[in-house]
Amino acid sequence: MSVNRIERTIEIDRRIDKVWEVLIDFQSHHQWNPFIRNISGDPQVGEKLKVHVAPNGRRGMNFNPVVTTAKAPSELAWLGKLGVRGLFDGAHRFSLKPVDQRRTRLTQSEEFSGLLVVLFGGGSMQQLKASIRCTGL
Repeated sequence: MSVNRIERTIEIDRRIDKVWEVLIDFQSHHQWNPFIRNISGDPQVGEKLKVHVAPNGRRGMNFNPVVTTAKAPSELAWLGKLGVRGLFDGAHRFSLKPVDQRRTRLTQSEEFSGLLVVLFGGGSMQQLKASIRCTGL
């Protein structure tokens, strides 16, 4: 089974609790995250979300991942799949760590796994990696 991982980290001039508030404000994601264009649902473990992603210049995709981790104020993660699990899965994670009392390190990552990952390699993966960034927080 193939696995591809992409990741971006930034430091934000806000306390971790304030960054967490922005992170779970799903209606505002499109303002700071150009990869996730729309998201709705409840950020609680076991809950299903509605997510629309659109890498730069590419047609978007809708999916309904399940929240796998929701640890305020440090981690939010979900798992989405195409068809049955193991065919093409995407594990998305936001990890927050305090740098000091006024700054937070945010890491956003996506790990793709499954039998069809080899079809999504090369240029597509590089374009997706370039589109994952966290701006405007």
